[in-house]
Amino acid sequence: MFWNIWVLILIPVAWFLQNCIHEGSHILFGWLDEGIKPLGFYPYPHIHDGQFYFARYTYIAFPIPDEPHLIRHIAPIITNVGMLLFGAFTLFLTKSIWILPFMVCALMDALWWIYGYIWGSEKKDGKRWRNGG
Repeated sequence: MFWNIWVLILIPVAWFLQNCIHEGSHILFGWLDEGIKPLGFYPYPHIHDGQFYFARYTYIAFPIPDEPHLIRHIAPIITNVGMLLFGAFTLFLTKSIWILPFMVCALMDALWWIYGYIWGSEKKDGKRWRNGG
């Protein structure tokens, strides 16, 4: 019974880590592909300009040639797949349930991206990637 409490306690930790990885992947892939300069990193729930965000980042965009730069918008899916594969491998090796909250958060983030791709607003990562930036 003791492990149940600790797994539940790990859920907010895993969720915060997932927010960091999600926004960090945007920053990293945007920097590598587009040369954006990160200005702010906010991996916690907050309100900005009257809109609620679970997490967000800010950046300076530099003029880029007219080629589509879409990897920044799909970067969270790339990192989520990596986390799920790493988690599955670790789970297979260790048989430990402690990795499950981290895997569930990565899966939920991936599903949220897919939701944005299909039904989301124009501000969602999935819709941005679908519409070409």
